[in-house]
Amino acid sequence: MIKSLRKLLCPFFTKSSAMKVICDTNIWYGLGSGAIQLPKKVQLIATWSNIIELAYSHPKTKADFDVVQWKSAATAILNHSKKIIELDPFEFATKRVFPTYNQFLNRDLKSILRTISEKDEPLSDDNYTSHQNFFDGFIKVKDEFVTKLLDIKSDVRKEFANDGRFKELFKKNQKDYRRIRAADILVDINAYLNQKNEEIGFDNGDDIEKSLKSVESDFDFYISVKQRFLHNLSLIKSMTVEPNDFIDLTNLMYVDSETYYWTLENRWLNIIRESGQGSKLL
Repeated sequence: MIKSLRKLLCPFFTKSSAMKVICDTNIWYGLGSGAIQLPKKVQLIATWSNIIELAYSHPKTKADFDVVQWKSAATAILNHSKKIIELDPFEFATKRVFPTYNQFLNRDLKSILRTISEKDEPLSDDNYTSHQNFFDGFIKVKDEFVTKLLDIKSDVRKEFANDGRFKELFKKNQKDYRRIRAADILVDINAYLNQKNEEIGFDNGDDIEKSLKSVESDFDFYISVKQRFLHNLSLIKSMTVEPNDFIDLTNLMYVDSETYYWTLENRWLNIIRESGQGSKLL
C-alpha cells in the first residue's frame, strides 16, 4: 500500500514546478543585451503589450532608438518566451470575464518579431507595416489616458485644497476604491465590445454585483496596483503621468493568481510593493 501511495504521489515531487512570469518589456531588452540572465525554473511569458511597445518604438517615436538593442530584444522574446499572449489587455480581460467569447482579431505577433530580428531593413518590410493598423487604435487610447489621468489629478487636488478632511478620508479608505477599479474593467470591456456594436448584458442588480466580485478577485493584482498608482498620483504633487504609464499599467492585467511579474523599473517596483503585491514580483 505504501509503495502504491509513493507511486501515486511521485509525479508531484519529481516534476519541476516552474514559475510562470509575465514580463515587462525592459526584461526582454535586458535578456537581449545580456544585462540580465535567464532565471532557472521560470517560464517567461510575453504579452501583446510587450510587442506593441517593442515593435513600434522606432526612430519616429523614440529619440534614443537603438537598432541593435531593438533587434536583440525581439530575438530574446522568440528564444526565451514560453508563451506569447496575442490578445491585447482589453481582449484578455474580456476573455477572462467571459470565457466563451472568442470574436477576437487574428494576429501573428511572432512574424513581426521575426521580421525585426532577421531582416536588414525591418521598418520598411511589408509584413511590419501591414500590422500597423492593429496598434493605431491602442496608441490613440494611450494618448487619451494621459490627458484623463492628469484631469483626475487636478480635480482631486482641488478637492484636497477645498476640504482637508477629504484628503484624510482618501488616504484611509483605499480599500473602498477596489470596487470602483473593478467597475473600470467592466467599463473598459464594454468599450471594447462597443467597437463591434456589442455590449455587456446584465440580468439584474445581483448579476452586476456578482460580476464585480468576480472581476475584483480575478484582477486582484492589477486593481491593487492601479489604485496605488492613482493614490500616489493624487497625493504626490510632483508626480505626473508618464507617456508609457498606460502600457506599463495595462500590462499588469495579464497577471493572475498563477503568474508573477518581472520588471526592472523602480517606479513600478515601488508602486507594486506599496500596493501590498510585492509577493507577486519575481
